[in-house]
Amino acid sequence: MDSCDGPRVGAAIQAVGDRERIDQPADTLIADNLGGEQLVQGHGRGLQQVEDLGHITPETPYSENHGWPSPHYSHPYAITEDLFLVSRANHPVHKQGQTPPVADRAIYLIDSLGGRELIYEDPEVASFSPIAIRKRTRPPAMPPRVPENAPDYGTVFLQNAYLTRNDPEGKIKPGAIKAIRVNAIGVQPRARRSACSSTVPAEIPKKVLGTIPINPDGSAYFKIPARTSVQMQILDENGMAIMTEKSLFYLQPGENRSCVGCHEPVGASPDMAASSRASRMAPRDLDPPAGPQYKGGLSFMRTVQPVLDRYCIKCHGLEKTEKAVNLVDNGGTYPQSYKALAARGDHRLGLKGYKSNESAISRPFEYYSHSNKVPHMLIKGHNEVDIDRDSFMRIVEWLDLNAQCYGDLFPNKLEERRIDAKALEELRAYVKELFGDKIASQPERALINVAQIDESRILMAPLAEKAGGWGQLKGWNSKNHAGYEKMAELVDKCITRRDNENCYGWQPTPEAGAGESWVLQAREELKKSFEKEEDTE
Repeated sequence: MDSCDGPRVGAAIQAVGDRERIDQPADTLIADNLGGEQLVQGHGRGLQQVEDLGHITPETPYSENHGWPSPHYSHPYAITEDLFLVSRANHPVHKQGQTPPVADRAIYLIDSLGGRELIYEDPEVASFSPIAIRKRTRPPAMPPRVPENAPDYGTVFLQNAYLTRNDPEGKIKPGAIKAIRVNAIGVQPRARRSACSSTVPAEIPKKVLGTIPINPDGSAYFKIPARTSVQMQILDENGMAIMTEKSLFYLQPGENRSCVGCHEPVGASPDMAASSRASRMAPRDLDPPAGPQYKGGLSFMRTVQPVLDRYCIKCHGLEKTEKAVNLVDNGGTYPQSYKALAARGDHRLGLKGYKSNESAISRPFEYYSHSNKVPHMLIKGHNEVDIDRDSFMRIVEWLDLNAQCYGDLFPNKLEERRIDAKALEELRAYVKELFGDKIASQPERALINVAQIDESRILMAPLAEKAGGWGQLKGWNSKNHAGYEKMAELVDKCITRRDNENCYGWQPTPEAGAGESWVLQAREELKKSFEKEEDTE
């Protein structure tokens, strides 16, 4: 049960007051909170806590922590700072999975003193989104800000990453910020879905788009893909997130976003000299993330498990199991290797029952990779493991995405592939012929990565480093070697694939699990109705 005494999410935020009056330094804000659907009121200047908000509908408690309220409100339209049109339902908030009545809402006029007056109610349909119609000055016609034939990217100019109000203790020292990481947010609303995290069932999948170095003065000017929901993280010298943006933004083609800082202090103004310098610079492309590149979000099996197969499973699963930590993939929905690493950090952000323990504001070095023991152990040279930079960053980037296991919420995942027993026998026979019985008898998933086939250990360990392999067994100097090609063919033969598996990441086909069945059915019925109308004309 969420023990928070304030709203968790705000929506329908609206400014009230004359923004052109210089003697009114802060506009009143009105919003409805999605969790309990009550109205709260604050001010538009500076950072606000729960105690800064006024509860306009005190008869409606915050949902869940004080019961399921009745009545409850939504869609406020502010007429003045004390008078509002709202949509109101006179029954308790329905729990998840329950369907409210069809005509459950009416339009009310309410005020901050407790007045509640019914304005309109339709007995057959719910009434939402009231708007007061009144005479006003026609707004000016704004010319398009995005030029025609704009490139399919936007640009971001950051003046100074060190300008932040989120570091009251001064933990971020000069020179500590080395880069910015840009992550894409995979917004995939689904009625039924397979969770991408074992610790946070409602987690939203993400992927790393890339990083950009920070200039010595804290500035950066770079490109990001257009029409993509993104968040940013500032990174230290080890590529680990110092702070993470708790929201997201996106840009249209050719659009530019300028930031003074990373949640800069209230009242901080742009440095026009810095802006002038940026206007004479070309925006930089993002440096690609670590590991293999594939469609969809970051997958533990595809990005991190190969690192464990290369550096870790010898002591943690094969020849011994030090400290009862087994990092061999066991084929579980959430593999034992995934759970073992995630358990060594705090990756519960977004978990419903954990929210009251979260920091409401990003603070330096909290959560993500800095909370996990694994990267710190590797930095110190854990058991003399000389891990390469790319492999280290695979682990760090995974942890900085809140340790998600899967890169999407869709069914029919590549990670769910199975291994054919008969084909595995043929593979083991060839492995025994080349490398002996000890290697051939190892667990099947210590040899084969079903999701990232080309990084299967039995292919990479015998392949020379200069050819892109790991060079751990005496094997092949090139992927064109007949022995490598035969092994790759046998590995591929072992993998059982479904006809409808999702190879498309965040844009699967309907056959691979895209869309909800009722939506697809409704679309098909609508399409047929159009065809019927055309036939009758």
